Amino acid sequence: MFEEKDQFVIKYIKSFLKGAFVGVSFLPTYALWHFTQNTNEFQYEKLYDSTNRGWYSFKALKVGYQISLPLAAYGGTLFFGYTFLMDILRHHGHAKRPLYIDELITIPILMSLFMGSRWGVKAGQLGIMFGLLSVPLITAL
Repeated sequence: MFEEKDQFVIKYIKSFLKGAFVGVSFLPTYALWHFTQNTNEFQYEKLYDSTNRGWYSFKALKVGYQISLPLAAYGGTLFFGYTFLMDILRHHGHAKRPLYIDELITIPILMSLFMGSRWGVKAGQLGIMFGLLSVPLITAL
């Protein structure tokens, strides 16, 4: 029968869901940072008004839902991108180079795309450097 390595769609969906779970696990830290920053009061008023509908409104669940979706999307996209790029680089298993070289290509690409899309071009350039420096730590695990 078929193995998981042959079923790319299932493999990618599982990878995205694992990443979404990891992304949402950062929810308490992100929520603490999100609500202690006084950067945009209008944003907080809008969030409070959209979730405050009385004592039965389950405001904490609604706020958590609105904050957790971007975190799940970030984590899922990061895990999916890693799996997808590694599949491209390791296509058909005939790659004669070590896994370390593939990760040296994949991780800086992902870090620069993620940091560049989130915080701008300078952060994307910093992401390439951070990715190159973090590969030995990641492969040592």
